[in-house]
Amino acid sequence: MYFLVIYIRKGIYNILYWHMEFMEQKKNRKERLKKYREEDKEYKKEYMKEYREKNKEHIKERRKKYREKNKEHKKKYTKEYYEKNKEHIKDYREKNKEHIKDCSKAYYEKNKERIKEYKKEYDKENKERLKEYRKEYDKKNKERRKEYKKEYDKKNKERQREYKKEYYEKNKERFRHKKMCKNCIDWLDSYCANPKYNNYCTRCFQQLFPNDPLTANIRSKTKEIKVRDFINKNFDGFTHDKTLYTHNCNCAHRRRIDHRKQIGNTILAIETDEHQHRGYDKEDEDIRYDDVYMVFSGKWIFIRINPDKYIDRNGKRRNPKMATRLKRLKQEIEKQIYNIKNDNNMELITNIKLYYDNFD
Repeated sequence: MYFLVIYIRKGIYNILYWHMEFMEQKKNRKERLKKYREEDKEYKKEYMKEYREKNKEHIKERRKKYREKNKEHKKKYTKEYYEKNKEHIKDYREKNKEHIKDCSKAYYEKNKERIKEYKKEYDKENKERLKEYRKEYDKKNKERRKEYKKEYDKKNKERQREYKKEYYEKNKERFRHKKMCKNCIDWLDSYCANPKYNNYCTRCFQQLFPNDPLTANIRSKTKEIKVRDFINKNFDGFTHDKTLYTHNCNCAHRRRIDHRKQIGNTILAIETDEHQHRGYDKEDEDIRYDDVYMVFSGKWIFIRINPDKYIDRNGKRRNPKMATRLKRLKQEIEKQIYNIKNDNNMELITNIKLYYDNFD
């Protein structure tokens, strides 16, 4: 009996020992599996990258086939899902607006090149379909787009102006060479190019190609002529669009002034600036004043009238008739002639702008 008890105890101890060993082996297996999976993850990632790079075209073809097969099923599923979860989706978007924006920006920055390449390929493949879609969309949403554009312009006026100024300053030379006439680009009084006349200005085209049939279509400066006729009718002694000469020599200066008159030691100059001379270079305008002052070193008064549209101080677009502009010009000329005769003009160069932006 004693030996039997001892034998049973030994059996129980052996069973417990084997159980402990089995549990330790199980733990070791779990740890080994964890390590293997962590190592295998990195290996799988590298392997999948290599596989995708090698089999790009094959994967694209497989995806296309799958999409073509399951188009209708996908549409039905998306519609059903959206109808079921409309409110939930809207609530989620409203709550996580900023988070969604940050995620989209981060995704775009990471995948800029890939998105651009995909967009180019998609545009090439779907040119006609996109054109038709855009036409239909424009017809349906004309008014909504106009309202959205107005709201956007009101909100971002200052930002757009600053952006345009920065962009123009960075690309000044490139714009100048694109816009200016290829014949008179190096002249001090260079004009803008016109694509209708082979990127020449109208002045140069008339001089270089007098027998060309396009020269007959070139209109003379009708607005400037109206101002000239009005000045000749109401005032005496004005010279129109002629070269300036120095007193000491017979050499002519290339700079021209539309209408000018010398009264004592001052010259009253009147110029018609179509579209406020926005296409002209500001630095060249400043140099022009210096050159003119070198020819006549007395006092100068420039009255610059804009015959086209402008924006007033309240931000409204204005385009008054030419008759009202000429009346205002007459008042200003009379006022300046009175100031010159009574020595009220103290500055060397005074610049008066009529019907420019921010004009009353």
